[in-house]
Amino acid sequence: GISSSTKHLTKPPYFKKPCISSGYYAPIGYKMQTNIYRFDQKFPDGTARLNQGARLSNVEFTLFDHTDECSDSVPIAFNTDYIRDGHWDYLSSFTNVTVDGRKFIDAKTANEKGVPDIVITDTDGSSDPARQASGAGTIV
Repeated sequence: GISSSTKHLTKPPYFKKPCISSGYYAPIGYKMQTNIYRFDQKFPDGTARLNQGARLSNVEFTLFDHTDECSDSVPIAFNTDYIRDGHWDYLSSFTNVTVDGRKFIDAKTANEKGVPDIVITDTDGSSDPARQASGAGTIV
């Protein structure tokens, strides 16, 4: 995200103002793809690669809860510029991925832009916003 200190230090006349100036959008921690572009790829030794998406591990998202000009910031958003067959096929997993704050995933915007069925495996339950998971889960 972006801290209050960073917003104070990055101001005109030397810098553009975060979240307001042209070309400076609200921070996005990670923008995930929504589909796999290359299927049936092989490793150099000839063995088949699995068709999988992102595997995030050991990531902590912080400083995304804002009530000011950066209120649109979000830890995880989705690249909806390229959608294949109108659904999610980017099989992804999170391990030890935590979010400090109320915001987590911008699934609403993805749904509005044509990706209604996001599924991410949380291998250890660390992404549970309530911090009550005792094992693996799925973010749908």
